[in-house]
Amino acid sequence: MTELYIATTNPAKAARLRWVFSDLGLTMLDLPSDIRAGPEETGASFRENAELKACYWSAQLGGLAAASDGGISIPALGARWDALRTARAAGPQATDLTRAEHLIELAAGLSDDERAAFWAEALGLAEGGRLVRSWQAEGTQAQLVERFDSSSLRPGFWAASLCFLPDLGMTLAEVADERLPEADRTWSGLREQVRAYFASGQADAVTLA
Repeated sequence: MTELYIATTNPAKAARLRWVFSDLGLTMLDLPSDIRAGPEETGASFRENAELKACYWSAQLGGLAAASDGGISIPALGARWDALRTARAAGPQATDLTRAEHLIELAAGLSDDERAAFWAEALGLAEGGRLVRSWQAEGTQAQLVERFDSSSLRPGFWAASLCFLPDLGMTLAEVADERLPEADRTWSGLREQVRAYFASGQADAVTLA
């Protein structure tokens, strides 16, 4: 079976990536425990960041690696919020709690439809430092909560913990894998694209040889 490194130290994101690549005949591996910090995210888009991270880790580890990058856009915040910097908006040393507090404070003056938030995520697949394929998906819409309890923040998914899904009565971070197809068009879209790629046979020469 082909080994695939899940190239993230974020436990919540690792779980989503494992869901995306599940049942494809891959042996999924975590990054080694003694890893150093990953590459600087200098891409001009989620897709570019996902690609550079996948290439970096696949080169470091000498194998096949998958990495993702994503965030939420909040149109009503205008220039005050850059979705590409979702994880870095509160500063380079921010914790999940300070990131969440920063966003809630920014959105304090928004109401009703102004609190609409849209999730996008990109995924890169690379082998030996060379990009194999990348994908991007979006379309998940949620409502940014007005307040939160620190205990409700899912480690690694602080932003998803602030995105409420009215129809389900829960946040994006609380959605179980089996409900992702109905609740999260973004991660489900990535999963569908990855499966279509593997089903097409295009992956055989690189990932399944």
